[in-house]
Amino acid sequence: KTSFSLAAEAEAAEPSDNLNVFFVNSLSTMAILAYHLSYIGSLMVVTHSLHKYQTSTHPKTSGYYQYRLFWYGVFLFVAASTQVLLGMYLFLTLGSGPLDPPVHIANIYTIVYPEISFVVGSIQLLVAILAFCRCLDCRPSFVFSYSCAIMWIFMLVLQLMVQVCMDNSDNAGLSPMATAPTRACIYLSIALMPAFLDYKMSIQPDINNLIS
Repeated sequence: KTSFSLAAEAEAAEPSDNLNVFFVNSLSTMAILAYHLSYIGSLMVVTHSLHKYQTSTHPKTSGYYQYRLFWYGVFLFVAASTQVLLGMYLFLTLGSGPLDPPVHIANIYTIVYPEISFVVGSIQLLVAILAFCRCLDCRPSFVFSYSCAIMWIFMLVLQLMVQVCMDNSDNAGLSPMATAPTRACIYLSIALMPAFLDYKMSIQPDINNLIS
């Protein structure tokens, strides 16, 4: 099932279910925006960094990376919230996994076990909160980088491999496994870029130290 098939079923059932459909489709839209903005943004950040390096005009302070880390924390927080809420909603409405048929959300999530979505989303929420904390503390620390690495492992194994491999349905004539490499690239940007920006932020001097 996709978010749109859930909408069609609800409209055919009772008008009161339209609120639930609006809820699911809203989360789908938010997930698309969060993951794809982080993916496009990662390409822009890397391209901009290469340009600055070649022209020897790379940032001299941590504020440049600190500002961008905040926005990637926002993207991660939104993506995590959608996954937690979807996991809770599907668990309360459809029960525990495995769901038959699985639920496909905007070609971003394939949910066979709502419990897995809730767990992975909760880990993402913790890392997003930690990213906001790192924006306030530019001292060198590898804790956040390790946290992003652990989050990426959970996303790769549970969110991608387990959920997608357990799905045997045919979604719009395309097997979900065929989209797994593309999803992995999109997932990687939201997990890798915060760690990259945090590292770059920590090795740059703070603007207050330069002024003093």
